[in-house]
Amino acid sequence: MGILFAVMCLWGVVGGVQSGPAQALYADSIPTGERSKWYVYLFAAYIISSAVGPLVSIVVFASTKDEWTLAELRLVIVCGMVAEVGCAAVMFTFKDTAALGAASEAVRATGGRGAAGRARVAVA
Repeated sequence: MGILFAVMCLWGVVGGVQSGPAQALYADSIPTGERSKWYVYLFAAYIISSAVGPLVSIVVFASTKDEWTLAELRLVIVCGMVAEVGCAAVMFTFKDTAALGAASEAVRATGGRGAAGRARVAVA
């Protein structure tokens, strides 16, 4: 049980570390006038996955006679990890070059300077 707790804590930390930069890149890759539409899609994907995960757990537990042994719990966790592989694969397709760069609303609002007032360096 201690390993499960440690792994879930590590999963949470990794999710927290990658979520901020991923959200920033997502926002910087969408023109300002279209952000609402794409954030609705993102939120819908989050809600659907939040509903499908527990449904998969219910199906697995129902098919294993609702016994909460280590083998059944392992199967549920492995199903979740397999689903996570698809998300990770999508993350590998993110590219900084897809960001809007100078066309970004934040860059235009600050005159090309970051939040600290320093000039931003374009990433090629």
